Amino acid sequence: MRSIEFNLPDLGLTDPPFAFEQGEFQTTVQELPLGQFKVTPRQGHFSEHVFITSSNGFVPFSSTACYVVASEKYLYTCESGLVHVYLINGDEMTKIGDIVAGCEVVTMDLLDGDTVTFYPDPDPQYMIKFFFVETVNGNDRVLSVLDDVVVSPDGQHILYHNPLADQMHMLYLDPVTKVVTSEPFSFSDVPLDAWDLQYVFMTDSCMYARFSSYAPSGSTFHLLQYDFDGNLIGEVKDDTLENMYTYSLYEFGEYILVADQGEDTLRLMDENGNTVDSVKIGDLIGIPSGNLTHYSFLKVNDEGDFLLVYAYDHDGVLEDLVFNIHIG
Repeated sequence: MRSIEFNLPDLGLTDPPFAFEQGEFQTTVQELPLGQFKVTPRQGHFSEHVFITSSNGFVPFSSTACYVVASEKYLYTCESGLVHVYLINGDEMTKIGDIVAGCEVVTMDLLDGDTVTFYPDPDPQYMIKFFFVETVNGNDRVLSVLDDVVVSPDGQHILYHNPLADQMHMLYLDPVTKVVTSEPFSFSDVPLDAWDLQYVFMTDSCMYARFSSYAPSGSTFHLLQYDFDGNLIGEVKDDTLENMYTYSLYEFGEYILVADQGEDTLRLMDENGNTVDSVKIGDLIGIPSGNLTHYSFLKVNDEGDFLLVYAYDHDGVLEDLVFNIHIG
């Protein structure tokens, strides 16, 4: 017997439409105070609906909500070495194109004569890593879309760190030859026991590193401040917080502005790490905190403008949502 034929009656049944097929999920945002400032959110829009369906019943990870960076004009997201480029046009993120990055030096033309050139790490240590130079109106800006390739805002320092292998090196781009070289790097002192490096954040003046420290009683998370030679300046801590779950960090006037991954808050801190005020991200964007998945909080300019790219679990499908956040 080579085949079996089933004659089933047509009952006229169809699958109900999936929620994500109705378009991007719409929330109700609200303005909230943060210390002396006001945080004003607006929901933006991707010109192409960005979603990821579940696999075997499990909602996957949205790399495009986590491997992401913004300049004043463009938004870059990344999945498996494919970089998506969007024009930031008010609340509209307009897709420009895609480019494969990480294997060789490659340049992509953007709009208005702008370009972006991707440079691979010459010492990738078994993983494809890269950074890029965006050229807008003849001005260069060094950026990274990867969380383990960190760039200072002025572009003078580029650090690669592999949390799994405890390996770090500084990258240097020759301004004339455009050749990338690397030199080993390490933090001179980590005053913690049984620690792992998780994230590194850079300002124009120093670096901050988030470590996890392991003990029989459980893990704790610490934020340490270093100079660009790797010398310890001190620990940034708030006595009211058991852990420093810092997920992003920016200088904001006389303050430090962080996204706190542990409590899903935007936290305004003084230079010593003491909380001045905080606001729940879920309250800002109209999504209950218990439903928050993963997201990125991105600085756009020095005028208080940020983007929040957030992966929303929409009935088993991850949708990338984008919000304009102004703090001022």
